[in-house]
Amino acid sequence: MRRKWSDSEKARIALMAILEEKTVSEIAQETGAHPAMISKWKRELLDNADSVFRNGKSQTEKELEDEKEELYKQIGKLHAANDFLKKP
Repeated sequence: MRRKWSDSEKARIALMAILEEKTVSEIAQETGAHPAMISKWKRELLDNADSVFRNGKSQTEKELEDEKEELYKQIGKLHAANDFLKKP
């Protein structure tokens, strides 16, 4: 059965690989994670490390806010159309 790794576990294991105090194989034996997954998590951590220092909202948060705004507009239009159709 596959193990589900939490984000904090992935970060901790990836950080171990970045520090290079042990080889990826040693970390894999110690943690039970597959070496390929450790290398993937290491790459992801390095690729996204700058996001920790970004000011403002992440791209995903901005996209979600834009989507929310669009949905509220649609709700307003549908509410107006519904009110119009209710009138005799």
